[in-house]
Amino acid sequence: MTARRLVRAGFLALALPALVPAMAVAQSSIAGVVKDTTGAVMPGVTVEAASPALIEKVRNVVTDGQGLYRIVDLRPGTYSVTFSLTGFNTVKRDGLDLPSDYTATVNAELRVGTLAETITVSDVQSTVKNRVFANEVVEDLPTNRVVQTLAQYIPGVIGGLNIDGPNSRALTIHGSRAGDTNSAIDGMSDRRSSTGGVAVTFYGNEGSIQEVSIVTDSGNAEQQFAGVWMNTIPKEGGNAFHYSIVGNYSNQNLSADNLTPELMNQGLIAVNGLKRRWDFIPSGGGRLVRDKFWFYGAYRNTEVDKFVANSYYEKYPLTWVVNPDLSRQ
Repeated sequence: MTARRLVRAGFLALALPALVPAMAVAQSSIAGVVKDTTGAVMPGVTVEAASPALIEKVRNVVTDGQGLYRIVDLRPGTYSVTFSLTGFNTVKRDGLDLPSDYTATVNAELRVGTLAETITVSDVQSTVKNRVFANEVVEDLPTNRVVQTLAQYIPGVIGGLNIDGPNSRALTIHGSRAGDTNSAIDGMSDRRSSTGGVAVTFYGNEGSIQEVSIVTDSGNAEQQFAGVWMNTIPKEGGNAFHYSIVGNYSNQNLSADNLTPELMNQGLIAVNGLKRRWDFIPSGGGRLVRDKFWFYGAYRNTEVDKFVANSYYEKYPLTWVVNPDLSRQ
């Protein structure tokens, strides 16, 4: 029968924030308010967020006239937040684990003096129900390495289990429409269209994924549709070189066949089955200039060929013959 191909494509995903910082639109941020011991707001306080996840290592902002600050477009990672103002003590918050699609609120109270102390996170600004799958989880979960399959681990999500066709990328939850499924790369939607009530989005390259954030409720101002929203955070290079290679292969000799004599007596001569499948994902990255210019690239070549029940090759004339109606396949 005619082979039905899932994907046979390779693509390169490079993370070059040093050259194009405007494209780094990760949805994480740190925000809060700074006050003194009397409760009065404090403008002009320098707030510093430091993390190995940032290529520049440190990012600074200054509180406004209402004592508010917000550090946006942060990569997922572990951060330390420091508040400083001349004549006041320095307050530092260490070990803040910031996932993707997340706003952590870190408030501070400064006292007159030069002492340093550590504060704790007082609140989290988030009304969105999202699940974050870190890189270790993405690699270890027994999936078909299609990003949409991760959503199946969230209670209530339906779809995403097929290994080919648009339906493999269609997800619904709590009565939402499959056409409202959306996916994004670092906050930029890769949704192309909605065909036949099913959203058409890209298959991701798992070798380039650092985290996947899945939002299952509507109402987010950054979400154009009311269905399941998946945001993929790509990997970035670092000062050290890292690489990985993932490969798997299977064919009809490694799959079961349930063609029983009873079915053959009813006229069935062949059943649905796997002909051939492979997946090859090399990826890696590192530095070009230490602390200034990193790179990361990933390639994927994957294909699925399947047999369709009761299909066979007719020699005269040379053509494929398929008995069942495949309009709903």
